[in-house]
Amino acid sequence: MCNGTLAGHVVTDRLQRIEVPTLIMSGKYDECTATTAGAYHSGIKGSRWELFEESSHLSYVEEAAKYQRVMNEFLDSKC
Repeated sequence: MCNGTLAGHVVTDRLQRIEVPTLIMSGKYDECTATTAGAYHSGIKGSRWELFEESSHLSYVEEAAKYQRVMNEFLDSKC
């Protein structure tokens, strides 16, 4: 489901065991594709997924303002 260095790393069979608030953030141009991030989101009950349309793997740099907003909203809703 992933390309590059994550190509052989499969964890989908263990996602249902995650029981903590989870924010999945992925970039449209990331090696971890939207298909993979979507599968992670579907497998983790109550998770939130945010896709960064202008980013690869460095959304905190490439879309810093959106990253900060998304992270703050998530933390505010869970803390």
